Amino acid sequence: MMWNSMRSFAAVLGVIIAMTAVSTSPAQAAAEERLIAHYHSKSGCLDAGARGKRQGKWATYRCLPSWDGPGPWGLWVS
Repeated sequence: MMWNSMRSFAAVLGVIIAMTAVSTSPAQAAAEERLIAHYHSKSGCLDAGARGKRQGKWATYRCLPSWDGPGPWGLWVS
């Protein structure tokens, strides 16, 4: 009976390790990208992103629809 409990423990541990490895990648990606500000227009967001990139404040930027901020567009940078 002990062998079955050890196999179950090993299986559960394997699942935990696999889930941790999978969940680490998105968390690391999120840590590298940050929200800078919200804008009322997509063009305003893109302009601010391009200006910051030219000034060397960030390497890349994205303007994504925002549902929880004061403006409908969020500027995300990395």
